[in-house]
Amino acid sequence: MRENRDDLVYRKINQLTAVQIASVSILALILGIVAILLNGELRGTQRRIAALEARAQSLDQRLAAIPAPRPEGPQEGPARTEPPQAPADPAETARSERLTLLARKLSALAEKVTGDFTSNDFPAVAAALGELEAADFAPADLGPEAVLATARLYLAADLFDKAIEWIPRAVEAGVPRALTAHMLAHAHAAVGEGEQALAHVLEAAAGPSPDPHAVLLRGRIELSLKRFSEAESTLTEALSFDVVAADAAALLARRLLDRDDITRADEVITRAEAIEPDRYDIARYRARIMLSMKQYAECVQKAKLLVAVDKRDATMRRILGEALLGARKPAEAAEQFRTLIRLEPQSSAAYDRLGVALLAQRKTAEAAEQFTVAIELSPDDARAWYHLAIARANENDCKAALAALDFAIALDAGNADAHFTRAVCLALAGETAEAEQSLARALGLDETLLEQAEQVAAFAGILAAPGGG
Repeated sequence: MRENRDDLVYRKINQLTAVQIASVSILALILGIVAILLNGELRGTQRRIAALEARAQSLDQRLAAIPAPRPEGPQEGPARTEPPQAPADPAETARSERLTLLARKLSALAEKVTGDFTSNDFPAVAAALGELEAADFAPADLGPEAVLATARLYLAADLFDKAIEWIPRAVEAGVPRALTAHMLAHAHAAVGEGEQALAHVLEAAAGPSPDPHAVLLRGRIELSLKRFSEAESTLTEALSFDVVAADAAALLARRLLDRDDITRADEVITRAEAIEPDRYDIARYRARIMLSMKQYAECVQKAKLLVAVDKRDATMRRILGEALLGARKPAEAAEQFRTLIRLEPQSSAAYDRLGVALLAQRKTAEAAEQFTVAIELSPDDARAWYHLAIARANENDCKAALAALDFAIALDAGNADAHFTRAVCLALAGETAEAEQSLARALGLDETLLEQAEQVAAFAGILAAPGGG
């Protein structure tokens, strides 16, 4: 029984050994096959490398066989070889990179400059120009585009002398002269060199398709040179370009108002309002036109809106005060003129108009004080002398009134009202002959005063006399 167990154990051991031997044999067979395959791949790779080396050697031999090109012309001495290039200077490389970045910055900022050479990014413009001046780059280093951009930026920064210096450099760098004529005109006009500015702007505005901004600038320059007829014609042309029509209208309207062409000024401002209805300076001219047309209520409404926007606008304060006087609101007018005096304490006209507003309120003594201040500030103010005479006459001081009237007439002999008031004072004083002469002068200057004269009792004898009136 024991022997049978031993035989069984022995047989089990033999079976396990046979399995292990068989497994090892199979593994060895697999490794052998892999080795054969890898060996084949390796030999193939070695053959390809050898082929590539052979081809490279063949190419080297062909290149060596090509003869070197001979230089043209006679050669003396032994052949020279070029020295190897020195490595780039790091400092020069950094400078070149800084120059390139600055040129790009200048050009980018110049693209944002408007046709009338203004910029909404003044700090950036000033910084870029400061960087350029600190770097001390020569214009030739920048290139034509950047030089032209620099000139435009100097204009935008109101550095007109620098612009005049840089614009010719742009031409020297290759920028067409036609592109710089408008710039030169703008710069010379800004520094008060009207004739030079006009010569350049005529060049810029020439041709079948003139630059609208150049046309506008031409009109502005002609106004500054007091060539009013030419300026009106040029500005009328500028009105046809929407991009500058509002600016042209403002300039033209001012000129038309100065020569009392109210109807034409109204037409021009109406055109501007259609393009830029909310523009402040256009609204100011509209208020001035309303005042000239005696549209007092409308003018008061418009002017109040404008002074609410800019409380320090002295011109609009004056217009509002005048409109309130016309609307028979002298107390409100006086307040506006008091504000005007605070804004312009040396303005004789402001004191004079305050005096008129006080006279309308029958505050004669206060009015006389204001007229006196106006005369002290401007002794040649004929209107202030005349108004002081009215105040003295209202105080029944004909002697003081006549003295003031003599100054008023001496300064402005064409003031019909002054002659008329003098005639009244003389008639009241019993100086009939002189009164008749003064009345004749007044009626000679303004015939409409005859109706008023007929209502003055002191003139009854004068007008009834043969040839009187």
